[in-house]
Amino acid sequence: MSLASGVPITITASLVAPVLVMPPTIYGVQGRECNLYIDNLHVGDSSLFNHDVTNTELNGAQQRERWTWTPTGVQSTGTLTVSAYDKTQGTVLASATTNQRAAASTAGSGTTKTINVIGDSLINAATITQTVIDIAATDVMGVTFIGTRGTAPNKHEGRGGWSITDYSTVGRTFYSFTVSGVTTSPAINSTVYTNNGSTFLVQETAITAGSGTIICARTAGTNDPSASGMLTRSSGTGDAAISFSASGTVSGNPFWISGALNYPQYLVNNSLATPDWVVIHLGINDAFSYTTDATVIAAAIAAFVNLDLLITSIKAAGAGVKVGLMIPTPPANQDGFGAAYGTGQTAWRDKRNIMLWAQELIAKYTGQEANRIYLVPTNTALDVVNGYTLAASAPVNSRSSVMVQRQSNGVHPDTGGYQQIGDCLWAFLKCNA
Repeated sequence: MSLASGVPITITASLVAPVLVMPPTIYGVQGRECNLYIDNLHVGDSSLFNHDVTNTELNGAQQRERWTWTPTGVQSTGTLTVSAYDKTQGTVLASATTNQRAAASTAGSGTTKTINVIGDSLINAATITQTVIDIAATDVMGVTFIGTRGTAPNKHEGRGGWSITDYSTVGRTFYSFTVSGVTTSPAINSTVYTNNGSTFLVQETAITAGSGTIICARTAGTNDPSASGMLTRSSGTGDAAISFSASGTVSGNPFWISGALNYPQYLVNNSLATPDWVVIHLGINDAFSYTTDATVIAAAIAAFVNLDLLITSIKAAGAGVKVGLMIPTPPANQDGFGAAYGTGQTAWRDKRNIMLWAQELIAKYTGQEANRIYLVPTNTALDVVNGYTLAASAPVNSRSSVMVQRQSNGVHPDTGGYQQIGDCLWAFLKCNA
């Protein structure tokens, strides 16, 4: 191209180097698939670059969207590197390296690991933990999950919408009802009651011989419950009406006891065994709403002060208690965000938030194994294209006969996606058995 005068026009483009967020170690286990999805390493859009995956052990395979590996035995040494290249110049712009490890299928033979998982709605869905339970059922290493939520053997401490602050401070205000005459206990996180013009979702129950307490979160209305009266069921299982003689506010945080963070007392109060592992999955709700890189990074740094308080309290439960921090997973595409949030948030912004949050988490907690703190590389394990829920097939637009399935949820995987995260957690547990 040139101007009419014949002077040539020269256009020079310089591609900004991508930011790659790599966990310190990728874990595999003999006979089970391990994945590292390349887009899940990028703060931005991975499609702008070409990629090369190399490793010192020359195993696994690089495919279009991932590096995938099914270990054949133990791997105790070796690294894996992902490099991003300029598509035009073919020059490397950024590289990130991780340790690559694998456990034998016999790892942890004859042991049973007691695990308490703390987290958000991804944990509350209970599929990640159920995946680990299902794998362990035919493995030489057993697992026992403990907590106050879920249904045995799949117990946990997962709560939809919760963040680090909710679990490390006095947190959310819940309401305690002193009840009597209960025939059928309400279902936790399912049964809804009304009183005094407000709606209350059951969070915990402690009922013996028909009497005890029910703890609820207010989900609609602005009125506190009456000092005494009747809970009237509007949905879920349980008695249609429950009489209560007193009500009051309590911290919703199960670890906030007598005005302080006290994980050891939480175990005592709930007759729970001291765990081998406390696994924490938080960050998705913490990072969601920020609109700039600087604010989400500042929020992460501030939140990790509270996370340290929670970790310290957890480790006080015993010298053998170890903490695994699950690195939060990137979100679905814009279809999922459009379905879930309308125009309230975009997929690209949320992905940046999650990845920058993960970058700060990795920077702070890498190399802390001697302090009983480990990072679980769950961020690399989820197929964000095929691992999120899909709406029913529908026309691509109102004038077209072309049918498409669009993602329908921004941050919650489908069953297969949850199971990929569970596979990653299982490999981590085996490698650290």
